[in-house]
Amino acid sequence: MTGYLQEIIHMRKEILLSYFTKITPKRYHNLIAMFKNLDNAWQGKFDDYKKIGWDDELITEFLKWRSAVDEEKIEKILKQEKIHCLTKDDAEYPPLLKEIYDPPFCLFVRGELKPSEFTLAVVGPRKYTSYGKQITEELTRDLAGQGITIVSGLALGIDSIAHQATLNANGITAAVLGTGINRAHIYPAIHKQLAEKIIAGGGAIISEYPPGTLP
Repeated sequence: MTGYLQEIIHMRKEILLSYFTKITPKRYHNLIAMFKNLDNAWQGKFDDYKKIGWDDELITEFLKWRSAVDEEKIEKILKQEKIHCLTKDDAEYPPLLKEIYDPPFCLFVRGELKPSEFTLAVVGPRKYTSYGKQITEELTRDLAGQGITIVSGLALGIDSIAHQATLNANGITAAVLGTGINRAHIYPAIHKQLAEKIIAGGGAIISEYPPGTLP
């Protein structure tokens, strides 16, 4: 990936902050409002964080985590897993995602997020009927064939059917996970191969959670 290490260095603080388990979009924006940027926020003292409304327990936990976080290890894992990270300032960041109330300040991506005028989320239950499977396959196949990017969650059932039907139609699909997107933590594990097919087909695996995050 061109400029991969430069990208990691440029966005290091957003990436690192994503690894703090108690960070939220609101707390992130509080940091930016107080310190103007994350480089300044990273140098903050106990009393500085008190000013943005963090309680003593949270501040103590954050400072302890900050002093122990292993930047080199994180960079190594991201490089090995071919994971790149996007912030809201990046052109690849999904434009519609910016419009929700609390968009993630950092996205972890394996594969490629291609600009698409039309995207459609196809989700459904893990337990499905034969009719549900048939309709999902037919609708998804036809939509993907028209250039619509199909987005789902890689879950068992309808989600995986939607992904596979898109791939069968040579379409583009993206999976949004609630876990880390490194190979060892793809969930459910039975869909690790499907995840690789999605990436090989020109799509992406996406999460707001850093590598290693469990379900």
